[in-house]
Amino acid sequence: MKKNLLRVERLLKGVADATNYLLTMADYSEGINEALATLGEATEVDRIYIFYIHSHPDTQSSACSQLWEWVAEGIVSQMNNPDLYNFPFQDILPRIYEILSQGGAIAGNVRDFPEEEKQILEPQGIISILLVPILIKENFWGFVGFDDCHQEQNWQEIEIATLRAIAGSIGGIIARHEAEEQLQLLNQDLERRIHHRTRELIVAKEEADKANQAKSDFLANMSHELRTPLNGILGYAQILNRSPFIPEKERNGVDIIYQCGTHLLTLINDILDLAKIEAQKFELNTTVIHLPSFLKGVVDIVRVRSDKKGLDFIFNYDPSLPDAIVADEKRLRQVLINLLNNAIKFTDEGGVTFNVLVNKKLEHIENPKQEENNPLIQDKRQKNTDCQIKFEIADTGIGIAEEDLIQIFQAFEQVGKDKNRYAEGTGLGLAITQKIVHLMDSNIKVKSKLGEGSSFSFTINCPVSQNWGQDLFIQDKAQIIGYQENTFTILVVDDRWENRSVLVNLLEPIGFNIREAINGEEALNIIKNHSIDLMITDIVMPVMNGYELIKKIKQNPQLQELKIIVSSASVSDADRQMSLNIGGDDFLPKPVDAEKLLELLSKHLKLTWQYRSVNPSSASTAKEVIIPPEKDLQTLLTLAQDGLLTKLVEIAKSISESDSRYIPFTNKILTLAKAFEIEEIESLIQGYLA
Repeated sequence: MKKNLLRVERLLKGVADATNYLLTMADYSEGINEALATLGEATEVDRIYIFYIHSHPDTQSSACSQLWEWVAEGIVSQMNNPDLYNFPFQDILPRIYEILSQGGAIAGNVRDFPEEEKQILEPQGIISILLVPILIKENFWGFVGFDDCHQEQNWQEIEIATLRAIAGSIGGIIARHEAEEQLQLLNQDLERRIHHRTRELIVAKEEADKANQAKSDFLANMSHELRTPLNGILGYAQILNRSPFIPEKERNGVDIIYQCGTHLLTLINDILDLAKIEAQKFELNTTVIHLPSFLKGVVDIVRVRSDKKGLDFIFNYDPSLPDAIVADEKRLRQVLINLLNNAIKFTDEGGVTFNVLVNKKLEHIENPKQEENNPLIQDKRQKNTDCQIKFEIADTGIGIAEEDLIQIFQAFEQVGKDKNRYAEGTGLGLAITQKIVHLMDSNIKVKSKLGEGSSFSFTINCPVSQNWGQDLFIQDKAQIIGYQENTFTILVVDDRWENRSVLVNLLEPIGFNIREAINGEEALNIIKNHSIDLMITDIVMPVMNGYELIKKIKQNPQLQELKIIVSSASVSDADRQMSLNIGGDDFLPKPVDAEKLLELLSKHLKLTWQYRSVNPSSASTAKEVIIPPEKDLQTLLTLAQDGLLTKLVEIAKSISESDSRYIPFTNKILTLAKAFEIEEIESLIQGYLA
């Protein structure tokens, strides 16, 4: 008994040491070898080995191969025995395989084993054997064998249980190593994939960069070519509009030409902005907008197209709308014109209705936290008003099928069965429009029924401008006719005669002396031989371009102080910055905006402008104004108060047709209605009713 206790005690110590090796050694294989050696000394057997179970490469049945072995002194190692690799374990030793695979152990003397098993074990010199399974996650992974080649062993239950436990520890170490090895393989595969994908992305990026550069070059060149004729169109529209001799009807036509040209310019700019949209670098630039004038401009542009198709165009303007709001005028116009043009495009009968409504007005106080407990500040606090405006465009057109509604805001998507209409657009309009509306913290909502029409709407929150009147008075109520200083001489340098002509006809009538040059070389000769106060130069010109001209001027000490405005149809940020870096004082994009041009001249020449009033209400009143009957006046007043301008215009025209004496009065009403001056219409009529 004492001998058995000492044997068990020695085994337990050996198992503890073996476990320590398994847990502490960095190389798991060396740890297993050390553990087997420790167990060999503790059990006093002749050989300990580990086999793992796998599929036979030929038969696919269960086989085993030896991976580790420890042998006592004088015992021949079996590690190089080829019979112990791919050994058909399940076929040759089915009983032992069955017991081990079920988690059981095999222990005993070989002489007591079945005959077929003895024939396998005895030639290896095995007298006594103990086999314990290695289970990993309850799966039969392999087994640990303990062979005694000199004497028979009587294995105790506690010894078998202890050695089963150490087999479990070995299984745990093997499982951890296999997991780490699998993870390493996965990491290596991931690194390989990442490296491969990175190379693909680099190549793709290089190709994309080339394509983007080609696209940018194309768009820049196309923009330049389109801006040149537009400069003439918009320039002369501005020149004609400034003329005091243009009749009112023709002036309205000039205004429409200018509005349409401006819209075309906006489209060109939008093409250039496409790259910014794709790169998510699209930003809004807010300004004060005179809302009635803004909406009138939008309506005038789209009404031309609706009239051409013979459609009814109804514009409903909420009378409670503010006079001025703060928003991005360019982008809001782009959104509205796009939606309105789409409505007209897909409508063949009936008409299009454009509603602008006030959802609600909100008053808020600046710096509420600061003012909360300060009565002095509370008395002086200012209230600002935000207005929630809803824009709605409805049509009686072909409508959109329900299954197509989710596609209409996707880029390059054009839905519907009528392919003939596709030629009218690129499929980008609604996609860009939705992106712009998203930047306004809103979303376009769509209602549509196939064959009956569609309705697009969105709502934006806009700050209401409280101090817009003074600035707009100078812009809308007065026209620059000259300046108080002595005559300034301006040199216009451009190889295109139409571009020079626009500037000459804009500036000569208000008192500037203009000289012209067709290239940089000619301009340089003029500057050296004449007194020039300011130069406006193009960039792209033959013989000597604008950049070379500016360099030569800045290199000449006698000419360095000359003010230079670069005016070009190349309007990229790079072109603008290059113009300023090389010595230009300012940049004026083409087509030239007259107000911007005059602003720059005032800035660099320190001008004091002289104005002439162009207020329609100041027109000659020599002709006697005959007032219609009170009943007609009351009808017009009610329509004005209800904001029904379309109906008001219709009634005013019918009054003038009924009696030509009322024409001077109705002309006043119609002029104010065109400008959406509802309050002035009310005041005018109420003055006659008083």
